[in-house]
Amino acid sequence: MQYTKTPDGKWLLTEYESPETILELSSIQFQISLNDLYEKVNFAETEE
Repeated sequence: MQYTKTPDGKWLLTEYESPETILELSSIQFQISLNDLYEKVNFAETEE
């Protein structure tokens, strides 16, 4: 999920489901794919 503030001051929620999706932070001219962002994250559930 990504929240983006629109020019009229409202917040826009965008949900991403594909790992190939490109996350863009336009205020700092930055882009990264979700695959790259979460490359070393293990999402497997563990027992505590």
